[in-house]
Amino acid sequence: MVALTYTPSRTQVAGCFVCVDDVDSSCLIDCVMANLSTIKISERGLLELLNEDVLAFNSYREKYAHPINLNHVDLSGWDLYGVNFAGVSLWNASLLRCDLREASLMDANLTGANLTYATLWDADLEDAMLVGTCLYGADLRTANLKGVKLDGACLGKAIFTAEQLMEIALGLRLQIRERPSDQEQRPYLLPSNLTRDLEED
Repeated sequence: MVALTYTPSRTQVAGCFVCVDDVDSSCLIDCVMANLSTIKISERGLLELLNEDVLAFNSYREKYAHPINLNHVDLSGWDLYGVNFAGVSLWNASLLRCDLREASLMDANLTGANLTYATLWDADLEDAMLVGTCLYGADLRTANLKGVKLDGACLGKAIFTAEQLMEIALGLRLQIRERPSDQEQRPYLLPSNLTRDLEED
């Protein structure tokens, strides 16, 4: 792999690895928009790109399909509207209060992630792994939850439609437990709000 330190022009470069220590976020966007079909950006570079321009991040995902690992990252409060996190590993990541409307999270690994008070309207979570994930107060109305794995997830005050809960229940036997003490630190499920869009009736 060749270390790419600066690419001001929009020419095609192949087989490059971007080290974010040498590249600012605007240059990362230039690199991505330059049809870099085999470019690989470091984890820190991906976060810089994601913070600067979600569309550029999505463009990078389309052009270079390699596994992305964003485990343990803190994206709390980020505006990730429409982000393409399909297949991304976000194990134990913090997505507290994130705007994830219309996000693609198909096959994403969100095991142990914190999505407290996240907004996921119209998000695609098909076949996503949400084992032990904290969805406390998250708003998932209109999200696609087909095949989602919620074993051991915290659903306290999460907002679902009745149809969504029925869909989840068909593939998962939910065990409702009391909130554990701070010492136990085990995953738990709590009752969720039931909402129904009156326009559907």
